[in-house]
Amino acid sequence: METVLFLDMVGSTSVAAQLGDARWRELLTRFNRIIRAELKQHGGHEQDTAGDGYFVTFAQPGQAVRCACAIAEHVRELGIEVRSGLHTGETESIDGKRGGLGVVIGARVMSLGGPGEVLVTSTTKQLVTGSGLDFEDLSAHELKGVPGTWQVFAVTTIDGRGLGDPLTADEAVERFEQIHPVPFVKRSAKPIAVGAAVLIAGILAIVATAGGSSPITILQIDPDTNSVGPVLRSGIQSLHMPAAIFYDGSSLWQAAPSEHTGVGSPATPPPRLEGKLLRRDPASGDLLGTQSVDLGAGMGFAFGYAWVARYEGRLEASLDKIDPASGRVIDTVRLPGELADVESGPRSLWYLSNQGDLVEIDPIQAKIIERYRVDALAPGKVVPLLGSIWICDCDNGQILRFDPRKGEVTATVALQQHGFLIGVDSGTGNSMWLVDPEGGTITPLDAKTGEAGRPLGFGGGNFYDAKVGFGSIWVAAGSELFRFDLPDGTRHEIPMPDGASAGGLALNEDDGVVWVENCGCPDR
Repeated sequence: METVLFLDMVGSTSVAAQLGDARWRELLTRFNRIIRAELKQHGGHEQDTAGDGYFVTFAQPGQAVRCACAIAEHVRELGIEVRSGLHTGETESIDGKRGGLGVVIGARVMSLGGPGEVLVTSTTKQLVTGSGLDFEDLSAHELKGVPGTWQVFAVTTIDGRGLGDPLTADEAVERFEQIHPVPFVKRSAKPIAVGAAVLIAGILAIVATAGGSSPITILQIDPDTNSVGPVLRSGIQSLHMPAAIFYDGSSLWQAAPSEHTGVGSPATPPPRLEGKLLRRDPASGDLLGTQSVDLGAGMGFAFGYAWVARYEGRLEASLDKIDPASGRVIDTVRLPGELADVESGPRSLWYLSNQGDLVEIDPIQAKIIERYRVDALAPGKVVPLLGSIWICDCDNGQILRFDPRKGEVTATVALQQHGFLIGVDSGTGNSMWLVDPEGGTITPLDAKTGEAGRPLGFGGGNFYDAKVGFGSIWVAAGSELFRFDLPDGTRHEIPMPDGASAGGLALNEDDGVVWVENCGCPDR
């Protein structure tokens, strides 16, 4: 016998529409983080999730009820409400998943709830008698697909303290204003169309020759003054890994290679890149934990998970979903074609192959939702923005706008300069950027039309990463970090200290810190 808990976000469709793509994605990430923290504290076992809803089991009914109450309270920090339903009874394993009448009852009880309500059956209520929980009788209900009638109760107090009233509309809007999107870690700083095998080969070559590289690991920039420091010298370096540092709203993550195995060739997968995933304090940079991981062709972070893309050859690629806290691979998605790029949209991950396969992936279920074909000669980058999917066919001087609702390319935009597309947006989801490394420029492109704005020049240094935050776009270019104020484009040059070169960027607007990863990269 176990207690099942079903919960979901109230009015998620309306919330998503109100926030927009980028802010909804960030809210969902924080929502998942809150829930999983409470599940860990209360001994819950996550059985299934659909992004804004969860199915969880508990050995102890009292812990289940307390977990549901804690979640209902803490998600209000985000401006949202959840409803929860619990039942204690027999469950069974069906095709490896929990099922049976007890599971159905829990789901049906949840459907009766309103914002912030935690509802339980009489069975669960009886089992927690004397545990500091008080209930209100909501009378008997018929539950769809379940025989008879069931007495349902709502939790009113826990240890003498009320659950609190649902948020008012004004309170919700005020808290929504605190949701600031964190851009997904971008893939390679060089045009991806050259192939993931070349990318990994470059990383491995640098790993093999980096014995004399600087001991600087990461460094801080004060966004108020543009001053550099402090500098951390922990001896762990990312060594030219693309976008190897990222901030997820609660932790600063750094991926660092350590060793590799195997030999790659055009006909076989490239070497595996063994490495570590480090969790740091987002304000101080202090090391909090380290997990061994296989870094594959590159790592990104979205929807509360780390994602490792793997080149499996010319006919197949894969994407590992990893729990960043443990380093454990939760699931693997098998993908068609040769890996070109993977990026995060508001609700999905989008994969692009060098053969023109465009695949939408459910990040919660780690399953393919839909697969499309894109007629591009050299597809190299995918950028989801404002309901469209932009494909960089930049080697051929064009970008394509793909409409997933129609399943077709609806516009082709000619580029006025060479370069490659990156999915840096301003947080409102209204722009993307074209990087021209040879010309030393980064140009905003309208996410609806592809129309180019005024180029911003960062000189002849190598481009490694770009992020938007603190009212600016930040461009890491080896020996210097460039900051361009938006919207007037005023440029600030921030020289890197001796022994450091600007690689990956992570912008922590919560604590007012810009983090720069020393990639050990050449300046030119």
